Amino acid sequence: QYSQGIKPWPNFVFPIARGKYIALCEGDDYWTDPYKLQKQVDFLEHNKDYSICFHDVKINKHGELINDDITRDVPESTSIIELAKGNYMHTPSVVFKRNWQELPSWFALCPAGDYPLHMINAQFGKIKKLDEVMAVYRIHNSNIWANQDNFRMSQNIHAYLHEMIDNFESGANEILKSRYLNITRNLIKKCLELNQRETANYYLTRLVEKHPDSVLKSFLSDLQPPSTKVLAKALLDQVNYKVRNYFFKKKNA
Repeated sequence: QYSQGIKPWPNFVFPIARGKYIALCEGDDYWTDPYKLQKQVDFLEHNKDYSICFHDVKINKHGELINDDITRDVPESTSIIELAKGNYMHTPSVVFKRNWQELPSWFALCPAGDYPLHMINAQFGKIKKLDEVMAVYRIHNSNIWANQDNFRMSQNIHAYLHEMIDNFESGANEILKSRYLNITRNLIKKCLELNQRETANYYLTRLVEKHPDSVLKSFLSDLQPPSTKVLAKALLDQVNYKVRNYFFKKKNA
């Protein structure tokens, strides 16, 4: 089913999950502390203003255990504002309180489910980090997400940010919009460098949908070198009518 594009979390797992708390551990990761779940649930039970509890992990990189060199360091207590800047929780380390009955429809459109899920859960409370290693995140040749090149990973991050924007409170949403703008500009620039004008046009069109007021001269000024600017200007002319229509409809709404 997964190979056919049917995602297990929104289609199978969460519709039948009815517990007060949910812990995540995908097939290639594993837990290392028999009391891990008890520690996390105990914390959430005694701290009602928190909705997520996670912890440190080790990385199993092609059979070698190393310290986590993937996520960034954060304080013991964070909020959705910090999380909006980017994910810092490994999936097998997370336990969250199920504060929702159904996930929003846009969740199923995201190519990766863990970060959007964490953002949904962070709407209901703070995030606690336990300073203990209690799981292992595995990287191997079959690990689809970890083995992406930077361009492909940027495309996937762009895809889930596109779905997430405008679905969170203003502070978090502004951070998501800023990230979306930056990653889309970088993708367009890379596509133009590779002479992938059709793909660049696709990202520019999506940018107009979410950021109509950013597709202006300031957008072009950041694209280098000058030859890339010329290509970008040609693409921009193709979608300018969408920008004009957007402001016309906004003015006459």
